[in-house]
Amino acid sequence: DLTHRPFAVLRPGGVSREELEDCLGEPFTDVSSPVKGVPVRSPGMKYKHYAPSTPLTAVCASGEASAAYILEKANDACVIAFDEYVERFKEAGFKVLSYGREADSAAQAKNLFLTLRKADRLGVPHLYIQMSPDKSGCGAAVYNRTLRACGEDIVTI
Repeated sequence: DLTHRPFAVLRPGGVSREELEDCLGEPFTDVSSPVKGVPVRSPGMKYKHYAPSTPLTAVCASGEASAAYILEKANDACVIAFDEYVERFKEAGFKVLSYGREADSAAQAKNLFLTLRKADRLGVPHLYIQMSPDKSGCGAAVYNRTLRACGEDIVTI
């Protein structure tokens, strides 16, 4: 929203808050998280958005920590995993789909919705997704979209 100062990011996307600040030379606030009782300023700010019909839990942590959590807590699920952890989940008997390397938020952003749709069609009772805690650059968009897709069912480690 460039109609008022300070400028505001309504929904993180392919152009990061940091890039906007560099370009315009002014700080931006981030108002992308909905507040109960306050009308949303963008359709993408709704609490649950682009969600699969299968329940989805996001595990926000390093790849290693999120993999350990999912391997311990989940069963009969599909895991949407960072590329580096696909084989580990397969060896443990999980259905698994990859959506990009842990440090590649641009690939994750590109693959997120398609991978969610593929996972939704697998007929499992629950989905888990490894989610990076990095909210900078394109990571902010991935974090935001994943948070909306899981309806804020998130485990932070």
